[in-house]
Amino acid sequence: MKKFLSLPIILSAALSAQAQFAAGNLAVLQVGNGSETLSGLGNTFFIDQFTTGGSFVNNVIIPNSGGSSLVLGGNRTAEGYLSLAADGLSLGFAAYRSTPGAVDIQAATAASVPRVFGMVDIASGTLSQPIVSTTVYSALSWRSAVTDGVGNYWGFGGGNAANGGHYLGNGTPANLQSTYVTLRSASIYNGNLYFSHSGGAGTGTGIYGYAGLPTAAATPTQLISTGTGAAPSEFVINPAANVAFIADDRAVGSGGGIQKWTFDGSVWSLAYTVASGSPNGARGLAVDFSGSNPIVYATTGESSGTAINKLITFTDNGTSTPGITILSTSSSGTYYRGLELIPIPEPSTFVLAGLGAAGLLIFRRRN
Repeated sequence: MKKFLSLPIILSAALSAQAQFAAGNLAVLQVGNGSETLSGLGNTFFIDQFTTGGSFVNNVIIPNSGGSSLVLGGNRTAEGYLSLAADGLSLGFAAYRSTPGAVDIQAATAASVPRVFGMVDIASGTLSQPIVSTTVYSALSWRSAVTDGVGNYWGFGGGNAANGGHYLGNGTPANLQSTYVTLRSASIYNGNLYFSHSGGAGTGTGIYGYAGLPTAAATPTQLISTGTGAAPSEFVINPAANVAFIADDRAVGSGGGIQKWTFDGSVWSLAYTVASGSPNGARGLAVDFSGSNPIVYATTGESSGTAINKLITFTDNGTSTPGITILSTSSSGTYYRGLELIPIPEPSTFVLAGLGAAGLLIFRRRN
């Protein structure tokens, strides 16, 4: 008697065999390989995969030699953010086209050290570099990059009026605005582009957003004002757009940590700040909103001079003291930066894939 595996089992096995990053796992950008000195001269980096229980799975090794070599500043605490594409199919980051130890990458012009949009396909783990710019953020810090998944790209960093976030997609490249220039992390939520801003003379610190995805100069609106002295890094907004978590990497004694904000329909208010277990708050952030209580993941904000920090988690129970669990501690000479939660595909994705698998089985049986 012939035996057949049920379609869900076949489909699950096929997906597992192909997936470089598994749905529900964590992607963590790690700077340093343990042997290089972390510095502004550029360091090797990786995209690590962990289970939400803290078990290391594998990593994507970013090339650090040859014509496609990419590096990040090992001592640049506001670089190395990760973003999830709007279509949920890739991870994005901003990096520099250079080799480890070659040159001060932030001070170098973009003509000599191009600013690169790096993108890792979630299903295959393959790396691509769709944008290599010799003009944007020249001699400035290049920090965050995000895509809609259909050929449009945006890049952010710290700079000047000519570098207030850039559109780098299918259309004509454009500087988005000139008021807010100390930009950090960027993300797309509910079809809108947002960025964190750590402040500057005459401008407010917080989370700003655009209505939609701008491809030309546009005026952003401040969504959340985190106050003078705040240092917002990565942030997450829930699908209902009424809860936000923000990683603030200033000293815990000055308000650093993981902030929870809520929206009552007219005003965003700080509910509380959760201490990260680090003297300097948190930088990377991801949140699972699928259950009744959000599960928060973060990378802590220890000084990159010590080159040891932590990947942590807690379940938000409505208080500022939920209980922190350390999932992983970086090894000597390495540092955890940006963080993303790999999305679980919508049911329709599995249905379509299932129909394809069923058709393949029928075809093979008939032949």
